[in-house]
Amino acid sequence: IYNIEARHESIIIGDQTGIGKGRQAAGIVRYAKENGRLPIFFTEKKNLFSDFYRDAKDTGIAHYKPLIINLDGTVYDYDKCIDSTPGAEKYEPVYEPLPSNMMNKIFKGKVMPDGYDYILCTYSQLSDNAMKKEFLASVAKRGKAIFVCDEAHNAAGQSSRGDVVRELISIDGCDVVFLSATFAKYPKNLLLYIPRTKLKDCTSPTNLALAISRGGIPLQELISSLLVESGQMVRRQRDNTKPVYKLWAVA
Repeated sequence: IYNIEARHESIIIGDQTGIGKGRQAAGIVRYAKENGRLPIFFTEKKNLFSDFYRDAKDTGIAHYKPLIINLDGTVYDYDKCIDSTPGAEKYEPVYEPLPSNMMNKIFKGKVMPDGYDYILCTYSQLSDNAMKKEFLASVAKRGKAIFVCDEAHNAAGQSSRGDVVRELISIDGCDVVFLSATFAKYPKNLLLYIPRTKLKDCTSPTNLALAISRGGIPLQELISSLLVESGQMVRRQRDNTKPVYKLWAVA
């Protein structure tokens, strides 16, 4: 929030899996909504919408209604199992996407419909669909969106989805928070973070990617350290120094 308000820049939350990135993502969605801005949540797979709903419940925003871009992106309450058959468990649906004809009208209108609090979308929806891209760009600009990029490394690199995400998060008046335990998995991943972090001060995105590919892990570690020093990256992980105790079954 400090980076958003004071710098109009971003932060990379690189916490280890299971530490609580989802809770922080839900917190940013709540912050955006309560400050009159449009939250747009991007992630890699549609089943993660239901994971996000669990985080939303724990942060007091389960009542926020999402506009789901994916036509098959039903949100389930994983805490309410309606069929416990092993291997075929079913959970209570909470939010469902609108029919395709209604969504197409919304996309063409380029206006956020009434009654919705935030947007849920996977990166795959951005690859080759100009209509969805134009809709998201329009509502983001109108709503001064705060993008929450979950599993951000999946939107990084040189690809059509990466190009669209970089274009969206660069819209004037919008902000972004990145979340990924492997944010710099490959050198080209860093291209995503350049527009909204201190990395934009480098000579050029191409030169940065080339330098990292040549410098390898030591240079990646240096860049991570500098981002932490600038207040634009945080990583927390479990303490693995304590002894592990095993329980042995005795016949």
